[in-house]
Amino acid sequence: MVTDPSGQIGSTGTNQFGYFNFEGIEAGGTYVFAVHAKGYSFSQRALNITDDKKGLVLTAK
Repeated sequence: MVTDPSGQIGSTGTNQFGYFNFEGIEAGGTYVFAVHAKGYSFSQRALNITDDKKGLVLTAK
């Protein structure tokens, strides 16, 4: 899930390799990413998006 600067929440799933893509994320804002997966624990991550971001890795603890 992702929460945008105005508080709107969006979600997406992953493919069989764990890759994901969020639509509508614009440069210039801080977004909070949260992951939920059965049996795993993830910390939320807040990122200031300045341009096209690729390669974000979210790892379970």
